[in-house]
Amino acid sequence: MGRAYRSTFAVNNDCYFEVEEAYPSGLVTGRNSYVDILLGAVFTLLKKARFEGPTVDLRKIELGVVAEVALRLDKVEVFRRSIDVIPRGYSAGLYLSGAGIDLVRQALRERRARESLTLHLN
Repeated sequence: MGRAYRSTFAVNNDCYFEVEEAYPSGLVTGRNSYVDILLGAVFTLLKKARFEGPTVDLRKIELGVVAEVALRLDKVEVFRRSIDVIPRGYSAGLYLSGAGIDLVRQALRERRARESLTLHLN
């Protein structure tokens, strides 16, 4: 008898998507955190963090909220396939609609070395 797989879906503020690139079309690429995110979810905050120290002793310093956004997850692409969820820990291409993609793109342009940007669910 095998173990049943039960997915953990986003229901708390610890859920985020680390942004690598953002395009005017609404496509955002990056990596998901530790919780699956379903289609239809709405990202409401863009946050910034900085990493300091050597690789073996890397520390994350939260720099706070960069902008409030209202970006709805319309489509997820993983390995060139469209799926209904951003799996936890996966890199993906997200198609987002709503207000804030320009703020994400601006924050990426202003990002310094060793800084990361993350989109958070409310």
